[in-house]
Amino acid sequence: MFRSQIIAGILSVCGFFAWAAGSGAQEPKAAPKELRMWHVGNSWSATLPFEAMGLPRVFYHHTHNFGHSKPEDVLAKGWIGEALKKDKAQKNLLEKGDFDVVYLGFVQLHSPLPAMDEFFDIIQKHKPGARIYLQHAWAHGGNDKQTHDDDDLDKYDADWAKRRAAIEAAVDTANKRAGKQVVFIIPLHDAVMKMRRMVKAGQFPKVTKQEQLFVSFDGKRDEHGNNQIYALAAYCAYAAIHGKSPVGMRPNFPANGNLASHPQVPLDDEQNAVLQKLAWETVSKYPYAQDPKSEPTKKLPAGLRVMNGGHSWSTENSVPLCQAAGITAHKKITGINGNRIDDVKPLLEKGEIDVYVWQRSEVGPESPSFLPTLVELGPKHNPNFRVHIQLPWLVHDGRKNPKSPDEYETTDLVEYQAKLEKSRKHAEAYVDAVNARAGKRIVFLVPLADGMLEVRKMIVAGKFPGITKVNYRNRPGDRGSIMGGDIMPHQGHLGFRLGAYMHFAALYRMSPVGLKLPGKEGDGLTDEQRAILQKLAWDMVSKYPYAGIAKFEAPQPKKEGEKPVPKSGDGPAPVSDVLKGWKETKDLPADTVVADYNAYIEKLPKAERPGVSDVKYYVDGSGRNAVAVLVNVGDQRWTHLLVYDKQNKRTDVTKFEPARAQPAPKKKAFEAERIPGGRLIAAKAELAGKTKAWVWYAPDWALGDAEAWMVEQFLEAGISVAAGGAAYGGPAAIKSQTAFYVEMTEKRGYAKKPILIGRSQGGLTTLGWAVENPEKVAAFAGIYPVCNLAGWSGVNLGNYGIKRDELAARLKEFSPVERLEKLAQAKVPLFAIHGDKDTVVPLETNSGLLKERYTKLGGTMQLVVPPGQGHNMWKGFFQCQELVDFVKSHAKAQAQNLAK
Repeated sequence: MFRSQIIAGILSVCGFFAWAAGSGAQEPKAAPKELRMWHVGNSWSATLPFEAMGLPRVFYHHTHNFGHSKPEDVLAKGWIGEALKKDKAQKNLLEKGDFDVVYLGFVQLHSPLPAMDEFFDIIQKHKPGARIYLQHAWAHGGNDKQTHDDDDLDKYDADWAKRRAAIEAAVDTANKRAGKQVVFIIPLHDAVMKMRRMVKAGQFPKVTKQEQLFVSFDGKRDEHGNNQIYALAAYCAYAAIHGKSPVGMRPNFPANGNLASHPQVPLDDEQNAVLQKLAWETVSKYPYAQDPKSEPTKKLPAGLRVMNGGHSWSTENSVPLCQAAGITAHKKITGINGNRIDDVKPLLEKGEIDVYVWQRSEVGPESPSFLPTLVELGPKHNPNFRVHIQLPWLVHDGRKNPKSPDEYETTDLVEYQAKLEKSRKHAEAYVDAVNARAGKRIVFLVPLADGMLEVRKMIVAGKFPGITKVNYRNRPGDRGSIMGGDIMPHQGHLGFRLGAYMHFAALYRMSPVGLKLPGKEGDGLTDEQRAILQKLAWDMVSKYPYAGIAKFEAPQPKKEGEKPVPKSGDGPAPVSDVLKGWKETKDLPADTVVADYNAYIEKLPKAERPGVSDVKYYVDGSGRNAVAVLVNVGDQRWTHLLVYDKQNKRTDVTKFEPARAQPAPKKKAFEAERIPGGRLIAAKAELAGKTKAWVWYAPDWALGDAEAWMVEQFLEAGISVAAGGAAYGGPAAIKSQTAFYVEMTEKRGYAKKPILIGRSQGGLTTLGWAVENPEKVAAFAGIYPVCNLAGWSGVNLGNYGIKRDELAARLKEFSPVERLEKLAQAKVPLFAIHGDKDTVVPLETNSGLLKERYTKLGGTMQLVVPPGQGHNMWKGFFQCQELVDFVKSHAKAQAQNLAK
């Protein structure tokens, strides 16, 4: 995969997500530091679910217990005067300063309280660093004969604005006395009034009347808040005290709300999303609410106008995620077929598309065929236009004619990953070429295929909660897997959700962690599943340069002071310097220009004329034309630039120096001669000597680029390399491998005892053959090898002629790790390199168990365990010096034995 470290830590997820949105990429913020709260108030804050918001209370006192009606008594007598006299333990806590913040929530806190100074002095005496928060009470006191829907909201606001100004003045005085800002105001009244106006305008979900925001005692008007007001108050408190947005949080509020005995409107996810956004907007813009040391408020990114093109592979669904995130101006362009350029062009020409998203099962010049047109027209009318292409998973997992969806449960994910990487490199090269012609990055890639592969690895390893199959659907709408249960295979519920999270992350360059889709059903995931997919989506997108967040690494010189050599014909040619400001065009110039440059070509020297390979046209917008003629002579390339004036008369010819030719590609060490049953890479005769030592590598198809370094080490030491025999093990495979062994030893004269190397499932192939033929094996080495039929969920038991429920009873018959006695008696040395984070072929049940059992039988085995590595293409697996030395030493021993 493009970043092997991405998957590390995915299963360790935060409980809450605090919103952090800026103009660039935003990492998920760390969970707020725990703050211990000293809380006193009456029913205006009595039941606030502070603990659910990460605000634990070390002390709580309800002032109604003392029945004080005068505002000055609430603090002076109600708490300080009487509560602490009755509770010596709490008095000791106060005097020890065992708290971080103080929260005051009273119905009377709509105006300054005369006893505040005394209270502040006591807090400052015992806890100088404590912050004090005053909950500015929401408006109340309307006509009892009227409902809340009859209230004059403008009058309320005007009256409460005066009261708030008086509280602000008192707070200024207290902070001045303290010499620093220690007292803050939570503008709950403002937030509640905004919510009431939303209800009045019909813009608040599920609540149709303001009266529903308040409780009702026997049908009479009351000012106590219902669920929505108390949730809003809690979100405002969180935003002020932590200085972070509550958007995306999923607190576990009490199911029955504030006053369960009175009629209420249930609080759901959609309402919570609105309340969180409302709380943050109110608190973050009010200077008295936040600690100046808290994190500065960041603006949400502007909404994007997004058009989709593609087919059933499509997963982009950012609308509900934007709603959950508080991004209000996002627009999905619908009603137009995004697969046809004729329908897209009118919107491009009006500058009405910000991002075009393409989602099909293939990426390249044919898909989308009109990508060059998008790249040309989009930025011309909208400088911020860009294209996002979803990197697709492979149809049929890259297989030929699968017969059943169940086959995907046994896909070798290492082989599949190699195919994906090849597909992704092809897409990257195509995108690079398109962007190079545009002169900047306009086209980006969303690595969904890699993300889906990582989820598949977790499912196969039994580490994705609640999911046991890769490709599952029992009935339409099932939410049981990453794939949808069909033969293609299409994406399943997890695939749809992961794709939506990844597209959102790429579009807005911010994390989806913590977001939950609004509505009763939400995203249909458990909290644990959602957290895994969201973190995986952000890790994948934020660390993959082609997605537009991570930066591309600058090319590094091979040696100190050496500049990289430009590729012939690639990158910015010298022509671009001369034609700065000109634009390349596909349109032919005037006939007179065409006739002239053709005549020019005809007059080129004989050595150059046949080498004309390409002609490019340029215009400067004023009527002038230029023609660049590319000429190849041997391994050198010239560019002849012809410039024409507005009358189509040639005015200038420039012959550029030949571009530096690339050296001929080096023949790869792993390109093999095909022989019956496999491949052979023969060492030079003078190096191989009489021993004709050889390495037997499996599986055959896995011997490729990754192994090139290792193969070269063997060839230089005179050790040939062969790959052959069937994969997966089993009786038929053993027979096939024996035939290949006969081909190599009896027909081609190679050593009777090869060194076997098995990678992944190749462990079953090679080790399975070795335990049946110990006298024919010099040594065995494995690269995360499968050694145990019960230690790999991807094993194809059909090769062994048994069913899953028969496996346990027949392990001793077929599993290599159960059949090591003869191998140990023959003193065959073993070696393996195996990562400790391998979830596809776990270390403990394969190489670890192999060493444990083999050493108990008296055999020798060397095991190398690179920390933090899984079942991947990490270079260290294939450039392991210990493995190479192990092979060389036993090839040398072969030579010595032959000499004797």
